[in-house]
Amino acid sequence: MRRWGAVLLSGLMILVGFWAAGSAASAESFDPANCVAVSDQGLTAGAHRGTIPAAGVTDCLVLPTPAGARLDIWLPAYSTLDDVLDVDVVDADGTVLCHDWCDRLTGPTPYRILVSASKASDYQLTVQRTDQIAGCAELPQGAIGTTVGATATFSAARFGTCYAIPPDRHATSEIITAAPAGRSASSVWTAVYDSTGEGICGGYLESFDVAVAHCRLAAGQAYTVAVVGRPLDTSFRISRKDSSAAGADCRTPASTVVGGAPSADDVTAVDDVHCYRLTGGESDSFWTSVRDGTVEYAVFDAAGQQVADCSLMHPCRLTGSTEYRVFVWPASSTLPKSYLLDTWKLGRPGQTPAECPTVADPARQAPITGTLGGTSNAVCRTVPVDGGTKFQVRVTGTPYVYLFNHTGPSSQTAGYCRQDGVWSCALTGVRGDALLVISPRRTSADVPFRAEFDCDPAPCGTTPSPVTLTAVAPASAPNSGPVTLTLTGTGFTAGDTVRLTRTGSAAIPATVTGVSDDGTRLTAQANLTSVASGVWGVTAGSAGLANGLTVTAAPLKLVKAPAISGTVRVGATVRAVGAAWSPAAGALAYRWRADGVAIRGATGSTYAIPAALRGKRLSVTVTAKLANRADTAAASAAVAVGYGAAPAATKKPKITGTVKAGRTVKVSVGAWSPRADTYRYEWRLNGKVIKGATAASLKLKKSWAGKKLTVVVIAKRAGHYDGRAVAAAVKIKR
Repeated sequence: MRRWGAVLLSGLMILVGFWAAGSAASAESFDPANCVAVSDQGLTAGAHRGTIPAAGVTDCLVLPTPAGARLDIWLPAYSTLDDVLDVDVVDADGTVLCHDWCDRLTGPTPYRILVSASKASDYQLTVQRTDQIAGCAELPQGAIGTTVGATATFSAARFGTCYAIPPDRHATSEIITAAPAGRSASSVWTAVYDSTGEGICGGYLESFDVAVAHCRLAAGQAYTVAVVGRPLDTSFRISRKDSSAAGADCRTPASTVVGGAPSADDVTAVDDVHCYRLTGGESDSFWTSVRDGTVEYAVFDAAGQQVADCSLMHPCRLTGSTEYRVFVWPASSTLPKSYLLDTWKLGRPGQTPAECPTVADPARQAPITGTLGGTSNAVCRTVPVDGGTKFQVRVTGTPYVYLFNHTGPSSQTAGYCRQDGVWSCALTGVRGDALLVISPRRTSADVPFRAEFDCDPAPCGTTPSPVTLTAVAPASAPNSGPVTLTLTGTGFTAGDTVRLTRTGSAAIPATVTGVSDDGTRLTAQANLTSVASGVWGVTAGSAGLANGLTVTAAPLKLVKAPAISGTVRVGATVRAVGAAWSPAAGALAYRWRADGVAIRGATGSTYAIPAALRGKRLSVTVTAKLANRADTAAASAAVAVGYGAAPAATKKPKITGTVKAGRTVKVSVGAWSPRADTYRYEWRLNGKVIKGATAASLKLKKSWAGKKLTVVVIAKRAGHYDGRAVAAAVKIKR
């Protein structure tokens, strides 16, 4: 591949280019003689391979892509080159348009891709015009519960491929999966593009995970599935399944009674997906959760919209639709996967399930004991809440405690329960009835338990009136700029004065930006730029929290990396230059390194290079210091130390003594700069080297009479090239 320029780059991953978009690159990069042609159909044509022989060298690739096209450039999935390679796409005028993804190419053609690296690197990249992907095999559509699909095979020469979804052979909602085939662990991600090149959905996996994408597809439009992995001998199963309301083959759950038997099954193939259908009124609420976390799941409503951010960590409360489809798939390619799916109907506003009897005052409720498992997997009670009511539940055994209400949209654990020795549950701003549920977390075995209840304030159902401050989020924040604080408590108003206080420091005012209707949550913004680090108190009106916020010392933002100025060779003095941070550093500290190892005593902005460093790679680390901010270090690129300049004779050598056959002559070495450590000698007779004549003196043989004698003095200095000087020739007398 042809290359151009010696440009110092900063080893960023491909998502960050060397030039800012809209800036101009060197005109040399646009000379066709300096670029090679690359296909923009890399998913079918294969990856482009190249080599960056050293930092500062850039590959130039020329594209056939027209203006207006969309373009993606991919490195292998989870490539180690992410922190090494820089990629920029430029137009014919040198304007940087984008880096690894171009929404629409603008400006004059032809377009170029400029690839550079922070060190010598072999690389591969796949270039694909996403609004025109040609030559892809069709990805067959399968049904829920089947394993119809295709196998994508990658190798050292190919890490990308594509599949076509014809316009007349897809549903309006589909699930697309990717999983390792066999036991070859690797990484892969998928992306689905419409005919305009717009990415509409996608997924990714690492090692033995299974990637799942939930895609809404427009009727009559073609789509393409791009699959990008790593250049290894691996293969993946790629499948798509009809997940629409009309086409999904969904089962009926084992039970919808609160605490009823779970739907239990095994997933036996990496591209297998199970579906369960729940039906009810729009105002009905359902509980869904998966136990024994070897699978993952997602929920879609009757309109095909994904509802709630359901996961293995907490159950979801579903409401607002007449139908839900719950899809379950393996969390990894290690099979089989067994799971338990709970799908319980929680009732609707004003109508609670028969399995959840009302308790007027939970504090007066007698302890509940029992065993969870089999067909009895939950204990449920209807409890009164009034704005800020909090419940404490003391549970022996391993069940979890949840608090649900019937208002608001679908959500993951509508009520917040926290375990800290005692389960603490609250529904902020909710008045009326709520459901307090005790349920096993994952196990399918029997779980004995005992539960006792309490509430605050007591009796349950009253609203606290004093101003209190119980928590501040986040618990810590860096001193690099403004931070939004969320205060939890009671009695907050928009007129409250919020401050941060710390002994020895000026108070920091915070601007109130919002208060919840029930006065239990307040948000405020405070500017922490370069304030003292440590623990700060937070006050809101008359309430306070002594350890409200921990301020951490933030590093400075690197604006420009340091560089070494001067010729890096033995005997030279070089200087650290160029380092800049925002905000500006108050002081700078230096540490010079050879082959990455700190050089003792080398802590100045300049450094005289000794002979011992010849051949090593010299770098300098500059550390920025600013009051209240974390020391922030940045390193220059390492540069190999070359030989120093050869000693030069300021006074030429001279042959001394009687130049006559049978006599001994000597050579005066003259004067040299820089000073030589040692000298070597080559005596010559009529221009030819005299064998063995390497001393500073020479006895003249009688047979040499009448011939011309001279000597070459070679000055040697550690770490420097050798210097040479020739003494004036003299004629040997008889």
